[in-house]
Amino acid sequence: MIRALSGSGVTTPALMLTALAQVDDIVEGLDCGANDYLTKPFHFIELQARLRALLRRFNAQTASVMVGDWLLKPHSGIIEDPDGSAVSLTDAETRLLSVLAAAPDHVFSREELLSQVFSDGSDMGTVDAYVSYLRGKTTRTIIETVRGRGYRIGSPEGATVAVSLGYARHRQWAQIRVSDHGPGIGGDPERLFRRFARDDDGTARQGYGLDLALARDVANRYGGSVAVESSSPSGTTMLLSFPLA
Repeated sequence: MIRALSGSGVTTPALMLTALAQVDDIVEGLDCGANDYLTKPFHFIELQARLRALLRRFNAQTASVMVGDWLLKPHSGIIEDPDGSAVSLTDAETRLLSVLAAAPDHVFSREELLSQVFSDGSDMGTVDAYVSYLRGKTTRTIIETVRGRGYRIGSPEGATVAVSLGYARHRQWAQIRVSDHGPGIGGDPERLFRRFARDDDGTARQGYGLDLALARDVANRYGGSVAVESSSPSGTTMLLSFPLA
């Protein structure tokens, strides 16, 4: 059943709860698509903890991520351009861009990308081909070639700003993680955050949005908080938390 669901495109995480406790059974269950495997008898609090961990990983994998002023939506397989128009991506293109965007400071060798993104039997030329496909669908600067080393996420419009959206359900707090790894936001800073702006009544609006320099003011306005998770000469990562209504 899990293999059939995975094959049909269902990405909801699955935990296999069973009395089959042999190593071969566990390996078979995980290989057929289960994200976790728990054998009977079990402690209920352990089951709850494993489910929470699955949800955390699932939310992280499906979070929207901004690359410059392009918005990648891995779960939907699309990327939106700065004007909000959607561009469809294949599964391989989505995985490739997600891996690069998850570590904006890291230069990935072709070997790394081949093992993390593509199936067995693919060669180095496959990596180059899909980089070219992504550039053709978006902009050439979305992926940077580092001569002699490989690829890393690029800096469209002069900066790489990654925004991860999600919320911790058990705490009832919405969280927005903002990572700025570029030299500056560029010519139209409010456009980067315009799609996340909200009026007091919660409705979406076009206009002035979030700006990294105003993060604390925005958090205070909505009864939330902001914390600097990390800071270095290469960029800053902040976590904004807001109580859910």
